[in-house]
Amino acid sequence: MPLHEFAGRKVVDRTAMVGYGIGRSTLDAAYANRAETGFPEKATRQGRTDYWFCDEWEIWFARYQKEKAARLTTVDRSGDPDDLVYAAEAARIIGWKDAAAVRKAVRDGYLPAARQEDYDGRRPRWRRAALWAAADARTGHGSPRSGTRKSREPKPSTTAAYAGDDRVNALRERIAAGDRPQAVDIAAEHGVSTRTAERWLRAAADNS
Repeated sequence: MPLHEFAGRKVVDRTAMVGYGIGRSTLDAAYANRAETGFPEKATRQGRTDYWFCDEWEIWFARYQKEKAARLTTVDRSGDPDDLVYAAEAARIIGWKDAAAVRKAVRDGYLPAARQEDYDGRRPRWRRAALWAAADARTGHGSPRSGTRKSREPKPSTTAAYAGDDRVNALRERIAAGDRPQAVDIAAEHGVSTRTAERWLRAAADNS
């Protein structure tokens, strides 16, 4: 049976906390780093379930929501969504102070850790699209979501995304003339990432 009170005080477990509108991974990260996040200590444990005093949890959650709202700054949505950026640039894109703020956001669960394949040696990098998604997620409210969610519109194909793009049109003409442009050369010529150049080539080849 779930425990509802301990020592005469109401308690909550992780499942109840998630019902307030916070992710499980965020909870786990906040508790693991409680020396920095101020997350309350456990009140008791029954079987395999941990419990916290409800009043202490709600005080912490209210502060968490306030800090989360304070992070809602203007986001720079320019650039290619697949470009990889280091922590300092990630901070600038999201509107945070510096790279240290990005590292703290990862520890606190506000920002997903960089994917292993995106590392440059020992230096983490994030895709712009991942940063934008993290910024959008900051607008969540503290109560459980109600009502139905709107389904996302299908993502446009590579060809549709670059319809009317002069750079892609120029590549299409080169391909039609028998040329075989390389992504690395296109990237250097236009000052974009190789990944972006590859998408231009795919879009040009689709309609060539």
